[in-house]
Amino acid sequence: MKHHNAPQEPSPARCLYPSWYLFRLPNHQTPGGSPQNTPQGDHQTEDEPIHPMRCTACGHGITFEHHRMAVDGKHDHTFFNPHGAVFHLGCFDQAHGCQVIGTPSNDFTWFAGYAWSLALCGGCQAHLGWQFDGVKTGNEGRFYALILGKIRPGQD
Repeated sequence: MKHHNAPQEPSPARCLYPSWYLFRLPNHQTPGGSPQNTPQGDHQTEDEPIHPMRCTACGHGITFEHHRMAVDGKHDHTFFNPHGAVFHLGCFDQAHGCQVIGTPSNDFTWFAGYAWSLALCGGCQAHLGWQFDGVKTGNEGRFYALILGKIRPGQD
């Protein structure tokens, strides 16, 4: 078994393997019940500036700052997968610049009652995070958990 000083993110191609599953960090377990999804700043007025978020690799527009939302009571979360890769994620209610691939999976989901699919940059196909779809009554919503180091604020 290889040991690394810092966990490395798997390559996007490796993410496509069926055996690539996700686990929740023990420190971030939530009590029973479904995630509470709360948009943050969803009511933007005409006078407010629009703050786009872009792919760090290619600059493709992914989402907007006002689409930030809280899941399980907070916007950002830290998780790891079985390969030891750690992900610092931010939740967004929309990410129109993402291309979602794969069949939604309930296996080792980070959010109870939600199935995940991979979310790639629609411009360069870089792995940006995951789309989560509600699969239980009361969890019919959809949100995106994007890797915060893979998106950045950008200009219009």
